[in-house]
Amino acid sequence: MMECADLLKLLSQARVKEALEAADSAKDKEESAKALTAFALTLYSLKGHPDLALAMLKQSLMLKYDLAQTHFNLGVILSGPEKAGQDPKNTELAKAAYRNAIKYDPENNQARYNLGLLEFFTGKKDEASSLYGEIIEKAGDIPEYRYLGALLVENERLKKSFPPDDSPPLFDIP
Repeated sequence: MMECADLLKLLSQARVKEALEAADSAKDKEESAKALTAFALTLYSLKGHPDLALAMLKQSLMLKYDLAQTHFNLGVILSGPEKAGQDPKNTELAKAAYRNAIKYDPENNQARYNLGLLEFFTGKKDEASSLYGEIIEKAGDIPEYRYLGALLVENERLKKSFPPDDSPPLFDIP
């Protein structure tokens, strides 16, 4: 049986394959899953290795599926420029990951915010508005979440400023 500290030692020595294989035999699956989750995001954030980080997060989920932070980190990586630009399905997978993060931690407003931004930028403004409403209801008016609110307000303003597509043209040009 491997101790969590031994797992972290393998990871810090860049022996990732060994660490992933050893994670299955860890004594404390939850602590090992948390260690993999934290290390994966650090690896992605500092070194930009999304595929390696995703492999670590998947291993973490196999150890303990209901860790909200693991799902949140999956959403961050899958919605990042390296993965979202690579395949549009990754954006939908990121949304699912954020939904799971909220499911396992209903107070996770950062996951709600990130999901709201993804919904907004993929054209699902009503879903984004609903998520923003949930954030306000749960956390109040927190400045770090106002960007989503501003996007929604600006979107409504623009909708009112431009006539719908079926309106008559402003000028009758023969």
